[in-house]
Amino acid sequence: MELVAGHLPYRSFVFVQPPGITVLLAPFAGLAHLTGDVAALVTSRLVFMVIAAGNAVLVSHLVRQRGRVAMWAAGLLYATWGATVAAEHTLLLEPLLTFALLVAMTQWGRTDGNLTGLWAGVALGAGTAVKIWMGPVALVVLVLFWRRDALRSSVRFLAGYLGSLALICGPFLIAAPSAFLREVIIDQTNRPNSGASLWDRLQYLSGLANHPALDGHLTVHGLAVMVIAGLLVLVALTWRDPGARPWWVLAAVTMLLVLVAPSFSYHYVDFPAGPICVLVGVAAGRCDELAGRWREPDRSGACFRRGLVVVGPLVLAGLAVAAFGATTGTAITAPALGSFARQQTCLWSSSTTAGSILLSLGVETAQVARMCPFTVDPYGEVLDLSRNEPDRSDDVVAVNGPETPAWQRIVRRQLLGSSAAVGPVGEVSHGWDPTTEALFHRLYRPVGSADGFAYFERR
Repeated sequence: MELVAGHLPYRSFVFVQPPGITVLLAPFAGLAHLTGDVAALVTSRLVFMVIAAGNAVLVSHLVRQRGRVAMWAAGLLYATWGATVAAEHTLLLEPLLTFALLVAMTQWGRTDGNLTGLWAGVALGAGTAVKIWMGPVALVVLVLFWRRDALRSSVRFLAGYLGSLALICGPFLIAAPSAFLREVIIDQTNRPNSGASLWDRLQYLSGLANHPALDGHLTVHGLAVMVIAGLLVLVALTWRDPGARPWWVLAAVTMLLVLVAPSFSYHYVDFPAGPICVLVGVAAGRCDELAGRWREPDRSGACFRRGLVVVGPLVLAGLAVAAFGATTGTAITAPALGSFARQQTCLWSSSTTAGSILLSLGVETAQVARMCPFTVDPYGEVLDLSRNEPDRSDDVVAVNGPETPAWQRIVRRQLLGSSAAVGPVGEVSHGWDPTTEALFHRLYRPVGSADGFAYFERR
């Protein structure tokens, strides 16, 4: 919304990610002027779901030479795995990274064109313009092209990579060079430790984290057995396969980024899902190949295939149930809250997802046009303000920066410039110092609550 209104990230507001996502979402922000915020938000989410479906198709395509069993195993696993379902039903960065990686690897697998390296570089450059995690992955793919065709393809890859990265990021870097480098590079690489353990990350990778059916019954030992057993099976079936080795490297790099990054969120585990699903497809293809070599192919091989047909869908159905059971969220559907929001000149939200809340209420486009006080990236804003704070933890930068005086001043200025406020019940003032909280209670009175959100208007 801000970009379409002429407000550039880094120059006009803090944004700690590369600008690719703002460029990608700009058409939907323009659509909001014609259809309204809610319709534009729904459209953008549908497009991201199409990208997610495309990821599943690409995963299947990448193992097509290993047979139908491999294709079905890889594609269906990607489509039903809890880690992918949780991340790819809304507007997040990781599905775009996976899409860029899979497109690049389809180009690497081709030998019938002279521009495969160029298009792979374009895809990964665009991915890096969305999130800098794609940088190490691009280096791996560059090495793959070098090993395949030496200088020719690797030079084309670099040209495509740097060209697309410069095309997307260049205008923003030129407009605000120091802010761009500080926010995208320094703030990102100095993120505080969120305290997420290896156990927490593996739970989310399994797709079973916080699943209500488990009710805490998934133990460290149980998950460790699942992970080790899965790795042993994959290694046994794919390690000697030359075509699987690049995917092992990509899986290792993406997993390493997820497991050792200081900060962590549930959708990070979507990043290694593509390479892992390709490896599962390779393993399934290998199983199908071994079944065909049995001495009695008419009986044993057929039984094995029938077993795959029966057991495979049951396993995938279980994964799907786990995925959708673990994917929860709060929808804003109360008519009273929507009506209240539309009557306000400037509605302030206390949530770290303020933008999505205002979009869901259908008022963000109008508020941007009115130049209402608004923080596009609350987490990034606090991250930028607190970058020099000693011994900071993610508690300091998780919601509203309670120990960051500069952030408190921003909140107070926004409260003074707004006509109403909305936020999760009981958490509107979370992270405020006494001065900010006193100002809020002096300026605002409660009006009501709905769908887990409380709303207030000026006295």
